[in-house]
Amino acid sequence: MCVSALVEVNGLYLEPVLQAIAEQLPSLWERARDSVPIHSCLLSVLNHLIMKMGYSTVENSHVQTVLFPLLDYCTDISVVNRAETLLEDGLRLWLVTLVSSRLTTMGPSLRNMLPRLEAILRSGLEPHLSLKVLQFNAILLGPQVVEPLASVLRDMLLNLTNCIHSEQAGGGDTAMDDDDRSKGTDRGVTTTRDAVAALSFADGLMQMFPDLGLSICSPAISKVMAVL
Repeated sequence: MCVSALVEVNGLYLEPVLQAIAEQLPSLWERARDSVPIHSCLLSVLNHLIMKMGYSTVENSHVQTVLFPLLDYCTDISVVNRAETLLEDGLRLWLVTLVSSRLTTMGPSLRNMLPRLEAILRSGLEPHLSLKVLQFNAILLGPQVVEPLASVLRDMLLNLTNCIHSEQAGGGDTAMDDDDRSKGTDRGVTTTRDAVAALSFADGLMQMFPDLGLSICSPAISKVMAVL
């Protein structure tokens, strides 16, 4: 946490000592094992380093030794309790990594993470973050990232905007509070935050890839427009 605070305060001024900080990360990762506090610490440090120093951090060899194994660990929802403890922070780090990555140097590593993203999207967990991760992957890697998920996304967007349909159909305020934690589409509970995330994703997708975006997003958009 001290390193995170140091990076937050000093930002780019720490670039001359980035290598020294990065060199400490692999040994910390090796000691982490199944310790949630150590993984949380690593997530925080990497998140701050990448946000403040961008691709110079992402492309550092010592950082990469930890970054992608850590992302893989934190987003493995097949492990009991992983989604409840580390998934949200892992997705935030993944998003920051995408924003700070260059396709020429990071393309293969980013593509290797796509099967994990598909599993998260199919589960309906943390949609306000997983959709952003998918959107930035599509920006970097192209529409082929989205095309295999078309049917999943079509149903997902309909479910995530369900609180808008329900509120209007019921004549009352049935949308859940923004601060409530999203339970995912599989559990039938959505929040206003999820609906906003779904509509934002739809807007971005239709701007980037109009034909593909329309085929995926039109059912959800049509239902929303019908009740406005």
